[in-house]
Amino acid sequence: MGAADRLCQEAVSFATNRKQFGKPISEHQLIQAMLADSGTEAFAGRAMVLEAARMFDDGAVPSRAVLKFGWRDLQHRHRIGSGGEVNRVLC
Repeated sequence: MGAADRLCQEAVSFATNRKQFGKPISEHQLIQAMLADSGTEAFAGRAMVLEAARMFDDGAVPSRAVLKFGWRDLQHRHRIGSGGEVNRVLC
């Protein structure tokens, strides 16, 4: 999850510093929405990790929950970490 946080921070920094038509691209509503979506995905991923850890600590890790976490993590990595929507637009 640290990588997702870092990527979100880098995307915000880039959007704040990159200027187009005389203003930072972070002022564009679509860019703001994309950054917000990425932040939400990172937050949701962290919550899932913490929930899976809590379940593991309680001794009850249903296989379905683990599979759901794994699938969600793969989707999250694709969107944020490996050329996801924000990276395609901003970079």
